[in-house]
Amino acid sequence: MNISGRRTRLQKILILTILVAIGLILFSLENFLPQPIPGGKIGLSQLVTLLTLVWFGWAEAFLVVVLRVILGNLLLGTLFNPVFLLAFGGALVALLAMAVTYYRTKKFSVIGISVIGAFFHNSSQLLLAYLFFVRSVSIFWLFPYFILISVISGLLIGFIARLFLQRIF
Repeated sequence: MNISGRRTRLQKILILTILVAIGLILFSLENFLPQPIPGGKIGLSQLVTLLTLVWFGWAEAFLVVVLRVILGNLLLGTLFNPVFLLAFGGALVALLAMAVTYYRTKKFSVIGISVIGAFFHNSSQLLLAYLFFVRSVSIFWLFPYFILISVISGLLIGFIARLFLQRIF
């Protein structure tokens, strides 16, 4: 690898590290915001996931998600407890849904991809909560609220992502 190749690789690593740090800051800030229902966060750190997916690709976005969720839960003291399982599962399913939508369909804007990611994030967390913790179908009464939160948060994160993408590209 020549010097310019190493420099480019180092720049990419630095940018990804900065994205993880921004995701952690957004994750931490969000913990101070009120939640309309349990687990009903806006998902500010999903902005970093979406931008990483668009700027770098699936593999880099996966790395950023894993680091962000592990480090964020480590900071909160919730690493490897139920909160971690829900956060990790939701983030991975959301990334998968956004990546498939982004790379396979090419029919959705970044806002639509964000809404899809939010929907799959919340839906998978609800399913994981049912499978591992609650074991009562009554938990699915929350599903309409989760859909509403998904649409609102997905639109918000999508609009912010679009602004970033318009300003940078």
